Amino acid sequence: MFLLLLLIGYHDSTIEVSKLQRRLLSLEAEREVRMQRDSILTSLSLALCLINVWLILRR
Repeated sequence: MFLLLLLIGYHDSTIEVSKLQRRLLSLEAEREVRMQRDSILTSLSLALCLINVWLILRR
């Protein structure tokens, strides 16, 4: 009986580890997407600032 409970507990913990691994992979993928989006937005913001400075200096 104890062995059966031990095996059930082991199975439950492996399921939990598997869920945690999937969640971690999901969070890492979201982080990559967020970093890419942030770098694009930063580049666009910098480009717009440079264009504004150029337009102001042209007057």
